[in-house]
Amino acid sequence: MRTSALIPLLLLLIPLGAHAQLVVSNALTPAQIVNNVLLGQGVTATNVTFSGDADQIGTFDGTNCNIGLDAGMIMCTGSIGVALGPNNAGGAGQGGGNFGASDPDLASLITQPINDAAVLEFDFVPTGDSLTFRFVFASEEYLEYVNSINDVFGFFLSGPGINGPYTNNAENIALVPGTTQPVSINGVNNVSNPAYYVDNGTGTTPPQNGSPFYVQFDGFTVVITAYAQVVCGETYHIKLAIGDASDTILDSGVFIEAGSFQSNAITLSTDISSGGVDSVLYEGCGQADLVMFRAGDVTLADSVQVLLGGTGVSGVDYSGIPSQVVFPAGIDTVLIPIQALADGIQEGLEDVIVTVISDGDCGQDTTILVFYIADPPELFLTIGADTTVACPGDSAWVNASTAGGFGQRFLDWNTGLASGDSTAWLIPSQTTTYILTLTDECGEITLVDSMKVTVPQPAPLVVQATPDTLVFCPESPVQLQANVQGGTPGFQYQWSGGLGVAPSANVAPATTATYSLTVTDACGWDTTDLVTVEVQYDTLSVTILTDTTICKGDTAWLLADPMLGWNGYGYA
Repeated sequence: MRTSALIPLLLLLIPLGAHAQLVVSNALTPAQIVNNVLLGQGVTATNVTFSGDADQIGTFDGTNCNIGLDAGMIMCTGSIGVALGPNNAGGAGQGGGNFGASDPDLASLITQPINDAAVLEFDFVPTGDSLTFRFVFASEEYLEYVNSINDVFGFFLSGPGINGPYTNNAENIALVPGTTQPVSINGVNNVSNPAYYVDNGTGTTPPQNGSPFYVQFDGFTVVITAYAQVVCGETYHIKLAIGDASDTILDSGVFIEAGSFQSNAITLSTDISSGGVDSVLYEGCGQADLVMFRAGDVTLADSVQVLLGGTGVSGVDYSGIPSQVVFPAGIDTVLIPIQALADGIQEGLEDVIVTVISDGDCGQDTTILVFYIADPPELFLTIGADTTVACPGDSAWVNASTAGGFGQRFLDWNTGLASGDSTAWLIPSQTTTYILTLTDECGEITLVDSMKVTVPQPAPLVVQATPDTLVFCPESPVQLQANVQGGTPGFQYQWSGGLGVAPSANVAPATTATYSLTVTDACGWDTTDLVTVEVQYDTLSVTILTDTTICKGDTAWLLADPMLGWNGYGYA
């Protein structure tokens, strides 16, 4: 028996984004790839051979690309590096390949000659009554050469109970689901079996041509499961082969999921519905189904024993899983709901080891699945510091910074802003405290922060110029003075008649005159006052008494009679 478990924490630490990309490697030998990558539970392999160039086979990490499988084995008709994104070439081929090499079983699938064949073969012994593995076929021949150049691959299985048309009476189990039709470019595309086809652009179309998240191949299948019934304990032989049709120009590849080549009476998986990623569930919000699938004949009812282990505790860290699961007659799949429970304790990553023991023709068969319980991801929230605007009606900028959490983050403001907004210009009419509440899809953590915007409320702007003034002489000098109350300092003054922009002005009117003063404060409010300088003056006149005749040497009085003017006459 072989057990394996991926540790998804490592996957969580890989950043997704503009630089996410398929990763391929030729570091392992074909035997290492089979035994350390490809094989899952219930299978042992021997006699591994590979025919092809060394650069045609390797391993891949697909967690950060769109191929649909997290990791596994890759074989190509050229160098495996051709698969790396972005898809920025309509006809990519990277050389390499087993030039001129063919394979009789591949050749029997199509009418064109085979080139660049890569063939991996090995013997294996299953412990269950079925064989399954998951794969994706991809090609640069899509879609231009559909029904023309038909690059091909096959999974040829031979052994007890199998009687097919290929070498050693093998059957090809790389089939379109629910059919006997081999998976190929002509068999799966946008017209034939389109439900199993993924269009990946033409090499010149966005977004595929600009982001390395997308692999280079113009098209590929969805993830398909190869299946065959086998006899437990017997030795079988499988040949995994791929080849170019006719030319060697455009490459194709096949991806096989790590650990999926398995033979178990029971297959285990987790189907996360919310609050989790990969096989990690977050406390308080993680919900999933533990999926138990039994292959082979399901006519009769059956039951399996379930053992639980790991650091996670049933009923404390996650909802209970029964110790026995019954498959009713005719039913091949049972779903057991799992919920990660919030215990309020920071415990780090806890593992839950589910072991299912079933009775088979070769004795007990054991299947192991590991999933994880994690504390809710930490949330972060920061809002700008409190601020004071200069004037009523002025705006203030709020910029809330959020990070962390699980899935989508939700922002809810108490007033003035639409939910979900993280930045805005605020124009409060009065001093207002803006309170932001942050949660995420998990909903177990709530953060609150606030920003106070102070709006000054100055007293009304009032201006009083010098009171009206009375003068009795024309052009008497008078200083006019502004007296300002209320408003917002930073006043601007404007006297009428070109008297200037100072708080005071000097005038000397010849006649009564009225002056206006307009004062504007720093917030743009203005008001006006008037001041009058009254010149109260009547024109001076003088009368000398009647002419008088005197003798030489006599004296006479001259008498002047002034009228109006202002007191304090002077004579000359």
